[in-house]
Amino acid sequence: MKKWLVAFAGFRHAHIMQLYNTLCGDPGFEIVGCCEEDRGHALPSAVEKVAFTHDSLDVMLREIPCDIVAIGDVYGKRGSMAIRALKAGRHIFCDKPLCTSLAELNEIEAVASDRNLSVGCMFEMRFNPRFLLAKELIAQGKIGRLCQIQINGQHPLCRGSRPGWYFEKDRHGGTLNDIAGHAVDILPSLTGLKIRRFIAAREWRCLVPENEFMTDAAQFMLELDNGCGVVGDVSYNAFGSPGYSLHTYWRFNIWGTEGMIELNCIGDVRLWSRDAPEPRIFTVPAGTKRRSCFESFMAELSGTPDEFTTKSVLESSRLTLELQALAETAPAAPPHRTF
Repeated sequence: MKKWLVAFAGFRHAHIMQLYNTLCGDPGFEIVGCCEEDRGHALPSAVEKVAFTHDSLDVMLREIPCDIVAIGDVYGKRGSMAIRALKAGRHIFCDKPLCTSLAELNEIEAVASDRNLSVGCMFEMRFNPRFLLAKELIAQGKIGRLCQIQINGQHPLCRGSRPGWYFEKDRHGGTLNDIAGHAVDILPSLTGLKIRRFIAAREWRCLVPENEFMTDAAQFMLELDNGCGVVGDVSYNAFGSPGYSLHTYWRFNIWGTEGMIELNCIGDVRLWSRDAPEPRIFTVPAGTKRRSCFESFMAELSGTPDEFTTKSVLESSRLTLELQALAETAPAAPPHRTF
């Protein structure tokens, strides 16, 4: 059995530690290098656990033979790091977002294609058992033709624990690119429909002061290719105390001609039919095993790809960056009027 050699580049977001901890206990992988170019600002959990080997990605790529580079640096550095790793002949697996500009994404796509390398990204929501159950119900026609979808992806800002680089210039890259990517990625998989067009997108400051470089409020509107309308809010305005346990966290209301489905990441799935006064409630058993996006990435590397591939990652990343660009190029609001 092949043992895959993995090097990590950047420990600036907690998601990368989830992958690090998983691979530490997996005999199919060996972590052969760990680079943090700004070690003084690495995650406290990484400082406690990770044996850093390098302060430079370029040096690590020259000195450490590996199959995969896992990237978890600040968002604004990821695109450049991914391109350098691909040019060095390594597959890459990245925390989301993959990059913060379409120019970077174009180069990532070109280099990966030219060198026949795989690109993975942590779009984990599509593998949540509740969403997989909702996907089955939609595919079975339980709510008929899809008409409208409302998405609430509000996150807590958590200023006490949120990495400081979120609020620094050229580090974050936009809240739509940060959060809405999950929705953009899951919608085609969940509904069986493609995104036809983006209609509107907006970002603005709500809790973040003017002297910081983050727009923490974000909303969007799009259309699927059957005409179904989607509206979403992915702002950082959820309450910090309950954290991610609010039932509004990634809440989807999916309306069809014959009924509707309501679900979120942690609760039951409810199926309402037009002719029934009460919903059917579907509970995902505790401990249900779920496939991960990293397992899909490895399936592609092993020659047995599933529906989540390099192509999927690049398509979702491109659409999300286009949504971000739409918000950034929206015309300025007219002067405030009081009626």
